[in-house]
Amino acid sequence: MDNTCIDTHKETVQIHRVDENTNLVLMERYPTTQGGLEKLLAGVRGSVCVMEACSTSYPIYDFLIANGVEVKVANPILLK
Repeated sequence: MDNTCIDTHKETVQIHRVDENTNLVLMERYPTTQGGLEKLLAGVRGSVCVMEACSTSYPIYDFLIANGVEVKVANPILLK
């Protein structure tokens, strides 16, 4: 299964998707508009997503979970 790292910002969402061999599958930036989120959804479907917990991640998390995407949220204090 592919894994996707999601970096959320106020106006954009950056993703990096890799396959099980860590080969880059998709690297893209989407606006945080409804249309952008629909494109984001298409880019992450079928993968396990990981994002850092921050104020901009919660709306993206809620959107992805509501659309059936598996999302894991990492505590930023534990990331280095």
